[in-house]
Amino acid sequence: MGSFTPTASRAKLAERLAATVRAWDRHVRADDNDKHADPALTAHPAGTPDDWLPAGDVLDKDHCRLVFRWPGT
Repeated sequence: MGSFTPTASRAKLAERLAATVRAWDRHVRADDNDKHADPALTAHPAGTPDDWLPAGDVLDKDHCRLVFRWPGT
């Protein structure tokens, strides 16, 4: 069992998001992929329950919850 400080949690989230962007860039957005698409971003009020959010990577901010949906991942 491990524990995370807020700084470690932010670093872990940042690395996860960066890895998702790299995978999307490498596999979906590649020049040889003629069906590539850009990610979708939606914003939802802070406090929106998880089960009301669309599938995707969630970034919680003070006043909203951002959801990034990466085509092809």
